[in-house]
Amino acid sequence: RGSFLMFVDGDDFLNPGAVQKVLALLSDNPDIICFNKFTEYYGNDDTFEQKHLNEKVLIDSNGDVSEDTFQLVSPLPMPWLYVIKRNYIKTNNIYMTPGLLDEDEEWTARLFAWSPKVKVIQDGYYMYRRNRENSLTFGRSLKNSLADIEIIRLLQKERAEKNYSVTGKRILDNKCRQMVNKVLDDLPQLSKDDSKIARRAVHPYCYLLKSGTRAEAVHYYFDNILGRNNTGKLISKLIEIRK
Repeated sequence: RGSFLMFVDGDDFLNPGAVQKVLALLSDNPDIICFNKFTEYYGNDDTFEQKHLNEKVLIDSNGDVSEDTFQLVSPLPMPWLYVIKRNYIKTNNIYMTPGLLDEDEEWTARLFAWSPKVKVIQDGYYMYRRNRENSLTFGRSLKNSLADIEIIRLLQKERAEKNYSVTGKRILDNKCRQMVNKVLDDLPQLSKDDSKIARRAVHPYCYLLKSGTRAEAVHYYFDNILGRNNTGKLISKLIEIRK
């Protein structure tokens, strides 16, 4: 019912005064507020702060979303990194897909693809618990890989059917390339049979790598010849030689 929405996972918490500090920043009327930092903790005194996004990748000098969003790892997909105008979600029908594993990956891609006005907060107010036994990030399986491929399919379908701007379409493609790389990087964690299934399922979307960074283009042309890991080593060597 509020004008802005915040998300907090059940085993995490906000630092004292976080909501009041966010409220004080709403005078610019952004569509999305991004936390530039958060604190990871393990249920004891061992905590540390970590930057989670590259501001120059996320927004331009006018506060508009950059077409380079999701070109690199940042921004991360967790909804609790963002405070979002409720009307922005309603107007653009940006709701999570029921039953989808890793649904925040797909949701945040659409969140940024509708060209929101974004304000970045340099402080970190969110306490994020790590290394939970039931955490989705604890281990990867064929189920995770197939869920990521389903996200690519949904985003490409969304891109084709909805009236996104050129920047919005590029953002969706960036996210899909990110997910393709994620699936390919996870293959060594799978069994031989599961790896074959995931590789076949992601293959129709590997063409997206061609229009990404130079490194992604190299992966597109050489992964099937040298293997994913060896292509990565080749890229590292080429970077070293260039330096």
